[in-house]
Parts: sequence; structure tokens; C-alpha cells
Amino acid sequence: MKASEKNQKIWSSSVVKPKQKIARKPVNTSNGHVIELGKYVVSDPKICHGYLTFKGTRIMVGPVLAALAEGRSKKSILRSWRRLKWEAVQEAQMLAVHRLLFDFPEGKRLWLNFIEDAIAETYEKYESRKGRMA
Repeated sequence: MKASEKNQKIWSSSVVKPKQKIARKPVNTSNGHVIELGKYVVSDPKICHGYLTFKGTRIMVGPVLAALAEGRSKKSILRSWRRLKWEAVQEAQMLAVHRLLFDFPEGKRLWLNFIEDAIAETYEKYESRKGRMA
């Protein structure tokens, strides 16, 4: 077997497969009641079979977070889902982070460090703008 054939076998077995459909499960809405997970995110069994949606819309949270994860811009996301507010997207993102922390408690320290760095960076930007305006 030639070296190029060996490499092809190695690469073909390690290459990421095309996107597979992931079975999404609706949030367990106990006894058919609406569950509000925040100001903007709800699960209502009468809307989209209980999947998480943004309050007052039929926009599901999953596709919006997937678009955000793909790197789409704020402007692009808000253009695609016109009834959506950016605050609602941020809330959904934070709920996802909280869920991740719940599922992986050991990762909490990593997230906290990331959040502290983000806060410090925001504070530095604010101080530099404040200095320029004075």
C-alpha cells in the first residue's frame, strides 16, 4: 500500500462527518403549564409543541442560538428574525451558559474566569471612552 493511500485511510476515518440531525426534545411542561425561563424565553405546550420560544412569538430559541454559534452577526440575526430583540437573544445565550454550568459543574471555574475577563475588558473600554470624552 502506498503512503498516499495510507494517509487517505487515516484522514477518511478521522474527518468529521456531515451534520447529523439531532433529536430535539421539548422542555417538560408539567401538566401543560407555561414555563417562563426568563423575561423573554418560555415553553408553552400550545406553541411549537413546548419547545423553547421567545415570548410572544413562534421563534424557537434553538435555531437562533445555532445562528449565533455559527458566527452570524447581531445585525444578520435580527434581520432574519425581525420580531426578535437582541436582549432576548442574550438572555437565551445566558440560559444556555447556565445549563452548561449545571451539566458540567467542574467547568464553572473556567466560565467564571472568562466572565471576569469580559467584565474587566468592558470596564477598560468604558474608562477609555470616558477619558476621551472628558
